[in-house]
Amino acid sequence: MFKKGNLYLLQDINRRVGGTKRGFLTHENGRVVCGRFSKYEHPLAPDVVFVWDGRQDKADNRRSNYFWAKQFCEQDNPIPVFVRVNTYEWEYKGLYRVDRAAEEEETILRYKKKAGREIRDLVMVLFLEEVDEPGGFI
Repeated sequence: MFKKGNLYLLQDINRRVGGTKRGFLTHENGRVVCGRFSKYEHPLAPDVVFVWDGRQDKADNRRSNYFWAKQFCEQDNPIPVFVRVNTYEWEYKGLYRVDRAAEEEETILRYKKKAGREIRDLVMVLFLEEVDEPGGFI
């Protein structure tokens, strides 16, 4: 069980939720199973998450951040979300789902400014909402 506010090592997270070891939206069997966000790449996480991707075929490419972000948008189930606090540790923030996603240029530009640094190839902004988790995530 993950406990909100506790720190976890990446290998412990992977062992519990499965999925890929790389990327910020960990996935397995066609579903996103976990979100892992560094504050450098996602300074407004866990509530706002940036999706960047320079791939031309991003919508159909399973190696694309955009592809997995779209998958997450379509899922009903929330996922456990962690924010990196140092080289080895990730803080559990709770269970989250996508409230909405924005791909409009105006929104992307506004959130680039809020990030306080240049984020190249930003193609989408995900707005996440926390959901209640009776007993935590197992």
